[in-house]
Amino acid sequence: DDRNITVIDRINRQVMKGDYRSLSQQYSVNLNYQIVQQILTNSLFGYPDTDLRQIKRYRASVGDNIYILQSADDRTASRSLQRGDDLTIHRLEVVPSKFRINRSVISQPSIQSVLRIEYSDFNQVNNRHTFPNKVSIFGTHGRESMSVKFNYAGFDVNGSQSISFRIPVNYEIINF
Repeated sequence: DDRNITVIDRINRQVMKGDYRSLSQQYSVNLNYQIVQQILTNSLFGYPDTDLRQIKRYRASVGDNIYILQSADDRTASRSLQRGDDLTIHRLEVVPSKFRINRSVISQPSIQSVLRIEYSDFNQVNNRHTFPNKVSIFGTHGRESMSVKFNYAGFDVNGSQSISFRIPVNYEIINF
């Protein structure tokens, strides 16, 4: 079902259930099945299919052993904030040796909102696809904050399309 989401927290013995719309409203981030899938598989950034002019908005630079793509530089961001513009800044950091994103930051300074996604411990699957074994998501909105960390035991590329699991009866169910 691509409208609902279930998260099992085995450490705290909790199950969180809800739909993407409720989750989006709770964390002030536009989420759907495709976006969550892209976040969890480190494929959040892709070239625009229809309007290639959009890619020109990103500025490229090189940092300490990383490539950086950023939608607005500090000067542009500062001017936009002074004018009261509602600006969203996207910054991607790419590991040159793997050509994979190791950090993605989306910030909206006018509403004090930041979403940071970090990827680490990369492994190659089927000698073709490189995936992170660890994904950490941090978000702040004003004074509120949240963090979620995923540690993957493994990946299956183009495998079975179903996941079966049982929720133990002693787990607390939380609806969002």
